[in-house]
Amino acid sequence: MTYDPKRDAHILVVAERSDGGTYCLQRLQQRLYNVVDFVVDGFLAKEHPESRGKSVVIRLDCYNTPREECERFFFQFAEHIYACKEIQTTIAKGGHIKDIHFEFTWHSITNAA
Repeated sequence: MTYDPKRDAHILVVAERSDGGTYCLQRLQQRLYNVVDFVVDGFLAKEHPESRGKSVVIRLDCYNTPREECERFFFQFAEHIYACKEIQTTIAKGGHIKDIHFEFTWHSITNAA
């Protein structure tokens, strides 16, 4: 986790790497839901009181994953979170965070010989 003073937001980074084999979006989905639950249910604010009432950004950093597939999946996941009334109500009533946002980055890692 890091803090961005320009946005007054705490950034939680989820790193995802693929070795080029079969890639499993279901595992990534579960990891993302775990992070959303951690933030929305107040565990982040409990462990890091300075995050209370601030914006939170969940950033997915992908390394050698299928780029288009992961990016499309991630933003569909984000849209689901934005549209989920239960999650949005919990954010509004819980007071643990101000709001939640999502960012995606992709990197190619080449193995140097």
